[in-house]
Amino acid sequence: MVQLLTDSEASELLRLTPRQVLRLAKRGEIPAVHLPGGEIRFDPDDISRWVQAQKRPGVNVAGQQAALPAVESPIAAEEAQ
Repeated sequence: MVQLLTDSEASELLRLTPRQVLRLAKRGEIPAVHLPGGEIRFDPDDISRWVQAQKRPGVNVAGQQAALPAVESPIAAEEAQ
């Protein structure tokens, strides 16, 4: 049986407040398990799949897919000196 998460535990995964997580769950915007008595819990696998589904490519002002900026490795910069 899967270990369900509380709103506080799910909020840590999503880096939101527990209140924000509950609000999203009540609106049906994130997957949640509604238990008898009004308790709400979260399946970690469902949350992970939801996060993956929310990913969108970046778009710049001209409407083109934004390129990721080049990042220089600190190790390469150190070796070049």
